[in-house]
Amino acid sequence: MPLRGDLRVDGSDNPRSQYVDIRVTLTCGCRIKDLRAFAAQMKEQKGWAIATSGGRGSSSGPEGTTYSLRARRTSLT
Repeated sequence: MPLRGDLRVDGSDNPRSQYVDIRVTLTCGCRIKDLRAFAAQMKEQKGWAIATSGGRGSSSGPEGTTYSLRARRTSLT
C-alpha cells in the first residue's frame, strides 16, 4: 500500500549527522507494527533509508498517527 501522509524534518538536528530526526504522519489509518517492514517499504516507495535500530515514538490525533523516526539524511533529498 502506498504511503499516505506527510514528512516533517526536525529543525533542531545536527547538520553534520548522517541521520536526521523525522516525524511521519500516516493519514491512511494504518500503523507501523514492524519497523523493518516499514523501512523496506519506504526504501522501495520513496528511497528513504529509515533507521531500524533504536526506539521510535508515536502519538495519535485527528490527523492520523505520527511517528518519530530517524532517516539517513542523504536519502531524503
